[in-house]
Amino acid sequence: MKKNDIYNIQERIDAYRAGTLSDKEIEQLWMELIEYPEQMEYLINSVNLEELAAGIETEQDTVQERATIYQFMSAASRIAAVFLVVIGVLSMVYLFGSEYVFDPKPVSQIELNSFRSSSIPTEVFDYELQRAINLASVEQYNLAIEKLNELEKHELSTNQEILLGLNKGSVLYNNEDFSGAEEIFLSILANHDDMHVLTEEQVHWYLANTYMQMEQEERAQKHFQQTYDLNGAYRRQAARFLN
Repeated sequence: MKKNDIYNIQERIDAYRAGTLSDKEIEQLWMELIEYPEQMEYLINSVNLEELAAGIETEQDTVQERATIYQFMSAASRIAAVFLVVIGVLSMVYLFGSEYVFDPKPVSQIELNSFRSSSIPTEVFDYELQRAINLASVEQYNLAIEKLNELEKHELSTNQEILLGLNKGSVLYNNEDFSGAEEIFLSILANHDDMHVLTEEQVHWYLANTYMQMEQEERAQKHFQQTYDLNGAYRRQAARFLN
């Protein structure tokens, strides 16, 4: 992986922590983290540092007050901690503005996971998956599902199978076939118990919203809790539903 690519991913991780990425940009970032798992350490470290800062003081403290807590840390640790405090404040403004009142409704649509595969057969998988995504983006859902079903006939890697399932479930969800989406997402969890934690969290988040659409709040609550417990990208959103 090139040095510039590493900086690019880390910059977008920082942007995510700041709450400046769109849903589509966040989905793309997660897929890249799955492809380059060595960059997960950067995200994990940033999450751990934020949890440490949250345990020391409440989020109502000012950035100036928080900075004094870290004055005895090493220079590198102080810089990281102050950075996280600033990001935390920006995230609070972004997610919980003073005029904002949370309305517990499931997301209206699930972003499709456009991702360049690194496994064989690359030329078949990448091309056909992108064609299906393009069809779904213009609401040609039935044609998109046909393309994805054809793609399932190829020999795929584990990551390709998971990515295909995420997109197929998303297309069904966006076409309001919530029972079909439920079946796909449950199948991913049942057949891939060694998937990456961020992918597992994503599937639980999708299932929680699917059950909300189906008005099965008890099941939705279960998957919101599992999303929260995995402590990843959807943790804040899941917490709002749980609260």
